[in-house]
Amino acid sequence: LLQKYIGQTKADLLTRKRSHKHKSITVGSKGAFYDAIRKFGFECIVWEVLKECSSWEEMQGAEKDAITRIGTIVPN
Repeated sequence: LLQKYIGQTKADLLTRKRSHKHKSITVGSKGAFYDAIRKFGFECIVWEVLKECSSWEEMQGAEKDAITRIGTIVPN
């Protein structure tokens, strides 16, 4: 089963990946994404930059558009 997650960050991709990995092993980190990392393993995740934005407003819009276009809203 292929599952997808759309997120945004002001950090570079490597920094964000490290942050997600650290949070996935931290006691108390909650959420479907961290549950999936713990269940399937960090190495099973494929990371892709969908768009680079020049402002916070543009990033908010791009994330919302990608979530709608790719269909990552629960229960998808």
